[in-house]
Amino acid sequence: MPKVTIDNKTYDVAEGRNLLEAILDNKLELPYFCWHPELGSVGSCRLCAVKQYRDEDDKQGRLVTSCMMPATDGARISIADPEAAEFRRSVIEWLMINHPHDCPVCDEGGECHLQDMTVMTGHAHRRYRGRKRTFTNQNLGPFIHHEMNRCIQCYRCVRFYREYAGGEDLGVFASKNHVYFGRFEEGALELPFAGNLVEVCPTGVFTDKTLHRHFTRKWDLQSAPSICTHCGLGCNTLPASRYGTLRRVTSRYNSEVNGYWLCDRGRFGYEYVNGNDRLLAPASRTDDGAPDDWETSTAAIAGILSEARANGTLAAVGSPRASLESNFVLREIVGAERFNPGLADEERRIVTRFLEFLESTSVRCASLRDANSVDVALVLGADVTSEAPLLDLAMTQACRNAGCRLTLTSLRRGRLSKFAADDLHLDPDQAARFGAAIVATLRGTPEPPEALRDSLPPGTHDRVRDTAAALSAARRPLVIAGTSARHRGVLEAAIQVAQALVSTSGGSKEPLVSLALPEPNTLGVTMLDAGEGPSLENLLSAIESGKVSTLIVCENDLFRRSGNPERLANALAKLETLIVLDQLETSTVEGADWTLPVAAAAESSGTFVSSEGRAQRYFQVKAAAGEARTSWRVLRDLLVDSQQEGSEAALEWTATHHVTAALAAAHSSLRQVVEIAPPGDFRLLQQRIPRLSIRSSGRNAMPDMTDVRQHVQPPEDTDTPFAFSMEGYQGRGPTSLLPRYWSPGWNSSEAVNRFQIEVGGPLHGGDPGLRLIEPGDIRTGSDGAGLQTVSVAAVPTGKLEAVLMLCGISEVFGSEETSRRAPAVAESMPPAYMLLNPDTAVSLGVVEDGRYDLRFGIDEEMRELSLTVRIDETLPIHVAGLPAGYPETAWWQAPCWATVEITGQVEQREPEKEQP
Repeated sequence: MPKVTIDNKTYDVAEGRNLLEAILDNKLELPYFCWHPELGSVGSCRLCAVKQYRDEDDKQGRLVTSCMMPATDGARISIADPEAAEFRRSVIEWLMINHPHDCPVCDEGGECHLQDMTVMTGHAHRRYRGRKRTFTNQNLGPFIHHEMNRCIQCYRCVRFYREYAGGEDLGVFASKNHVYFGRFEEGALELPFAGNLVEVCPTGVFTDKTLHRHFTRKWDLQSAPSICTHCGLGCNTLPASRYGTLRRVTSRYNSEVNGYWLCDRGRFGYEYVNGNDRLLAPASRTDDGAPDDWETSTAAIAGILSEARANGTLAAVGSPRASLESNFVLREIVGAERFNPGLADEERRIVTRFLEFLESTSVRCASLRDANSVDVALVLGADVTSEAPLLDLAMTQACRNAGCRLTLTSLRRGRLSKFAADDLHLDPDQAARFGAAIVATLRGTPEPPEALRDSLPPGTHDRVRDTAAALSAARRPLVIAGTSARHRGVLEAAIQVAQALVSTSGGSKEPLVSLALPEPNTLGVTMLDAGEGPSLENLLSAIESGKVSTLIVCENDLFRRSGNPERLANALAKLETLIVLDQLETSTVEGADWTLPVAAAAESSGTFVSSEGRAQRYFQVKAAAGEARTSWRVLRDLLVDSQQEGSEAALEWTATHHVTAALAAAHSSLRQVVEIAPPGDFRLLQQRIPRLSIRSSGRNAMPDMTDVRQHVQPPEDTDTPFAFSMEGYQGRGPTSLLPRYWSPGWNSSEAVNRFQIEVGGPLHGGDPGLRLIEPGDIRTGSDGAGLQTVSVAAVPTGKLEAVLMLCGISEVFGSEETSRRAPAVAESMPPAYMLLNPDTAVSLGVVEDGRYDLRFGIDEEMRELSLTVRIDETLPIHVAGLPAGYPETAWWQAPCWATVEITGQVEQREPEKEQP
């Protein structure tokens, strides 16, 4: 380990570090701008200059840019040298010549890296009195606010956007001393990670436009550690609120998961929490004249549940967007055999198979950090960018930095296609058969079986051979599948490829697998269910036959899960009582006899299990909207009041950690969830951890805009160790309980450096979360022998040009249930559409952007709707793509052949021109 002398004191430094990293690793202070742990060094700002000496006898030394100099053994440098300190101060003075004096009105104020570095260098007086260079700002879409006059030309934005993330529509344009960072013309940034510019930019050039609309000073925001709810990756977040509304979401560092980054869906999808379609009070459709309050509703529902349980006619549907705790209590109310986890049947079968595989194999489920460094990757039937955006960013790094050879099999060309060695556009059936052909090749079969070979497009066999050879030679291969295709054969092929790699290498190879899941607790609720409950199909049949008369639905819209909405609506209408707990108005809520409002994730505490199998705790940030309550509490009260079996034990569940302990005791696969974070009664020096910063300008009176008296008490919180105030323990607590990253002199997001063991590495105390599933022994016979592909049903009869395979297209913005309700995300969503190959469009007589009345014939059932036609030349000619997760196409649940008929064209009005 090299030893470096800094200002006459010797420090140990890790191998391969530069001088700036060595300084920051040892928690010394040196200003910098252009350097970033993930972006590396370019030495453009010169702010990290230090004095370097040849040896002990060298008294003169020379100025060097520390981020560009390796930390070699015996190196001697000085940060405090007067010449170096004056040079750094002068760098700031140069940069401030054209920087506006607008800190009091800047959105970045109080969390600005430029402010911190200005103070650190000692620059306090501006001598320049001339005119400042100014620019015209651009409208960069609904997410990012642009203020180019604040730019200091650090180049961080374009280095992240173009070099790191692979975006192309943001660049740097220069003429003489005018350097401009923006797009070649105004318009929304195309990269789904553009929101990271908000945290990458050290000044206020790129700021959060959603926060700008309801701005509050950063030091007045209250926050708590949380987990993103908009896909299954489990990215760590820091939501922040003020005056009872959620104001923003920023990245919470976790070296094993999302690192420094978030996708735009995770960053800007939070505003649904503040939406006008929130459920705010209990409601019923009964005509008994009783008031719709919590006490009356709970008592009435408890009586209904008690009677239904006694009659054996009670059932429940959980949710992959509800916490483990809520699903557990719901399952306790109805019993394991009458609890459905709330997944579409085909999705449930896929996730259950994946879980069985992980629990019985030596193959490891990849974390995002793992995916960053693989050398060969195979993506089967998944649109990684839309289904798991941060996995896309990880694969981008693997291709750019680790030389990863990437093979893609998806419906159309995507963002990762430019990095792919092979980019095949296959339907889910073909993707599964492509994987099966790779398995056959890995096992040494000279040619894939004839049935597999004939079902693949011409020329694909060469791609099979090349991909198999690359996987065989790989040091660390990764196989990725998705669930949006709703095709078990795709997952089965991915599993068998991974197993074939293990078996053909004699166990010496350690392949990785990953399944992109659409919701935050899909894997967790599947582990809780353990395959014991009924399928949705069987549940509907039980309702139709009268075997189920009372149904509880927790945080789930069943119309997103059923392939037959008419049958579902008729079945729900036959129920004597439908009880729905949810945050939002949904189609299921519309038919409910009792509606109980529950808190969103930012308003509650609980546990999610990510697609990696990592259990992570999220904590309440703000008080729940209206009269909403945490869903597990509502269910616990119903369990107690209905006096069912287990209600006595439930009396002891007065805080979230009590329920967590109960579920850990009841389910061996989840026994470790109690270890992932301290319980709600945890204290440091007998103090809570404050949600508000020590810099907050207020204390307990948050509604001071209407009432300045300090009599308003903070909400009671027994579920977390946090306080709804600025008072409490001000030291550093466990990493799972960090509500913000702040250190004296470090007010921006760069303060995270002070919490890391080494800059860019794990946090002191370890990264939050705990993997519940680690590789084990392969079960006998599970090495992939006898692979059976699962195929789409046979092609129906009809005209060739009118018979198409309907496949789901996952959209970054629009397919996820809650984020689509956020105004900024809604503005970025494409309207509901049917995607066609150009040749297919010609045969159907339709044109791009035309809106048509369509009739789909599926298994003698007809579906009629109006959709806009979009054209994609990379889409297979026999496929029609429908946006997954849209209300208009919610009836689509799995790939199927359908007759497609154009019954008319919808007249479209020209958009009105904006008045100047």
